[in-house]
Amino acid sequence: MENKKIIDISVLIQEDESNYVKEAPLIPIGKDTFIGFRADMNVHYGTHLDAPCHKSPNPKTIDEYPLERFLLPAVVIESMDPVSVKLADVQGKEITPGCAVLLKTENSRSGRSRVLPYQGAHVFVEPDALKYIIDCGASMVGFDSPHGEEDAEDMAHQKNPIHTMMFDNDCIILESVDLKDVEPGTYTLAALPVKFAGVSASPARAVLVR
Repeated sequence: MENKKIIDISVLIQEDESNYVKEAPLIPIGKDTFIGFRADMNVHYGTHLDAPCHKSPNPKTIDEYPLERFLLPAVVIESMDPVSVKLADVQGKEITPGCAVLLKTENSRSGRSRVLPYQGAHVFVEPDALKYIIDCGASMVGFDSPHGEEDAEDMAHQKNPIHTMMFDNDCIILESVDLKDVEPGTYTLAALPVKFAGVSASPARAVLVR
């Protein structure tokens, strides 16, 4: 690994009532005292992977994927558009079958992708841009936002074409990556989920290797 550069693209999750609530009970073991740790946390906070069962009635859970789906070649594509990732941003890029595509936007450049809990609107992905990525054979798409969708004013009016398209095409969703310090280009991505049984998402420590 001497000549390899490892870049952590995970966001730091700090204790907050909107993120997680921490308990640190004391555990006496013999003559020593150890500090334990319990966290009540939504698995969809921070850098995480979505499984199809996140959207009913899809049945597939995160533990049903083989590990090969989480360790794969990746291409980082940067969009300078302040509103959304457009089709023109992704056309002609090095998107190969089975790869991961990570979309770097103003969310990362401004530092907004690091802010938890999430506040305000984020740069989103246009459905035709995502369709192009999927048609090129991408196995995973990563967003530097909490969901990749165009933000609605409230959850009752939120539309979800990005999630629907990805789940329908067995394309794994990687959300809330921080690409501020990442240059566009090709890498190897490792984004391994915690081995939870039967859940709709899992936190991931996502890193790029170059």
